[in-house]
Amino acid sequence: MTSKERVTDDLSRATKRNGRARLWVARHAPALDAAICYGRSDVAVQIAPESAAERLLASYCGDPPRHVWSSPASRCRLVAERLAATLSVPLTTDDALGELHFGAWEGRPWTVIQTEEAYAAWMNDWQRIAPPGGEIPADIEARVRAWLSALAGDGVHWVIAHSGVVRALRVVIERCSWPDAMRREVPHLSWTEFALD
Repeated sequence: MTSKERVTDDLSRATKRNGRARLWVARHAPALDAAICYGRSDVAVQIAPESAAERLLASYCGDPPRHVWSSPASRCRLVAERLAATLSVPLTTDDALGELHFGAWEGRPWTVIQTEEAYAAWMNDWQRIAPPGGEIPADIEARVRAWLSALAGDGVHWVIAHSGVVRALRVVIERCSWPDAMRREVPHLSWTEFALD
């Protein structure tokens, strides 16, 4: 049985189940150049979209999704497009699911950024001080909270996004603090499940 067949085998039965909505969220594949700051920047990744999609299908252990959501970033969107096409479910990209914006640091080497005064200030108070022209955690939390509030319908929704989005969901849904969320790993191409009330 292929990954697609395994995920869709009981689709008709699953769509008849009643229950609260659930999110299954996966982070994109690793960036080809992790030495640069790439929050909102569009960067190449180490694994082709087809292979990333197949890996996610093979590792998934929940009910079939009703909808696939994605960050607009190509490292997420190209994978989400293949997942939605494989399972014949709708796909929506949403800016709210974008990664934290690092402002003037986007696309620059971390080794250079780390020599600047703004970096030291950010490291000392990252919850309240944003990178120049960028966002703080409360900003991505507000975006994700608004997206979640507008999510309609029961069943399973898949989200292909970023570590910042996964951590924001932990803050919003699990009510953990940002320091706690930051301490928890978010592996690439790995599913995280959230149950919604």
